Amino acid sequence: MRVEILQSDDWEGLYIDGALIIEGHRLPASQVLAVVAPLLRFDTALLQADEEWLEDAGSFPLLLRDAKTS
Repeated sequence: MRVEILQSDDWEGLYIDGALIIEGHRLPASQVLAVVAPLLRFDTALLQADEEWLEDAGSFPLLLRDAKTS
């Protein structure tokens, strides 16, 4: 299986084995993973960072276990 992203200015398309799967101005990682993960047979999770914690921290931690989620 081959996964490719075609870009032009602010437009992107995700192709799997040459077939367009999704397209848009930007392809969020969560959207790409939702499409690709089942094909590659790995698990994913979409976690929400606690916004107040993130604002205080200023960035995501190097280790996920150090993040505060809501």
